Amino acid sequence: MKISQNKKFIIICAALAAINALFAGAAVFTTGNILQNSKALGDSIVKLDTKRLSAENLHDNLNLIKEMDLKVASYDRLFFTQGQELQLITDLENMATKNKVSQKISSPNLDNYTNNRIDIVLSVSGPYLNTLKYMSDLENYKYIMAIEKIYFQPGGFAAGPDGTSEFMAALQITLSLYANPKQ
Repeated sequence: MKISQNKKFIIICAALAAINALFAGAAVFTTGNILQNSKALGDSIVKLDTKRLSAENLHDNLNLIKEMDLKVASYDRLFFTQGQELQLITDLENMATKNKVSQKISSPNLDNYTNNRIDIVLSVSGPYLNTLKYMSDLENYKYIMAIEKIYFQPGGFAAGPDGTSEFMAALQITLSLYANPKQ
């Protein structure tokens, strides 16, 4: 049985159309898989990048915490420690002597302070410039303190030790010294 040319052409065209349809279907299926896998891969990349950034932030935060721990560890030396009362009085007296002023210290709770605060009232008198230097030294004292009130009174002129006239002043300073309980 012989097939005619027309039928051969139709069969070949039908076979080619079927193969073409098969390739087109495979291409659509493969393209869908590629797009789906590309989206999944992109999502994975975003998640990994987010984790990397989180890890970097965590590392930076840990370094910051270590730095803060070192700083906070040194804060204890800025607070007066119970049992150092004599040293405190000695330091204040030395400050007055250094600045050539007279000083009277009163502290009703020095031996028995509450709320981690020692209340101190300093009465200082002497040459005006010396009282200012005393105030500067007091502000730079090694412990944290809050100056709550300063009462300044000019005292007029008086003869200094070298015979020159000096302007005198009197200060009354109320302050709180922050303290740690005995450790």
